[in-house]
Amino acid sequence: MYFIFLFNFHFEVKEQEIQIQKINLQNFLFLELFPSNFYSFFVVLVEDCKKKGRILGGICDASAFLGTISILNDVNHTSNDLNDLKQWAGCHYEGETKYIAKQAVRDGNVITANGTAPLEFAKEILFALNVANERKVMEWYNFHKLGFYTAPMPKM
Repeated sequence: MYFIFLFNFHFEVKEQEIQIQKINLQNFLFLELFPSNFYSFFVVLVEDCKKKGRILGGICDASAFLGTISILNDVNHTSNDLNDLKQWAGCHYEGETKYIAKQAVRDGNVITANGTAPLEFAKEILFALNVANERKVMEWYNFHKLGFYTAPMPKM
């Protein structure tokens, strides 16, 4: 099982192209997108991820990027703001009725979150990857959300 995390890339375009070409699309389970200026390099990778039923996550502007390539049209989702999403994605976005004003939304294998929801996003990723039972994931989430002095210590 392989995980691919795409972070904010600030490389020269040629370096970016070289890195993307090295990704073996057959061996990944999960693709997570973070805000980046180089989304156009990831269109084929994201579309392949969706087609193969891989877990696909986008947070902040990366969720809006998913709207620009019609990934959000048939799944419940969120983003930073519906109007911004519609403006940025333009005619490629037809999922307004599936938009939910919530910190993070998971619908099947697609996970979206607004930019202020990294913990909620991570929680949905953990659920989607089925790395632990619901109680363990919620203990982890509550510990980090509420803090050391408020949340009960997670049982290991």
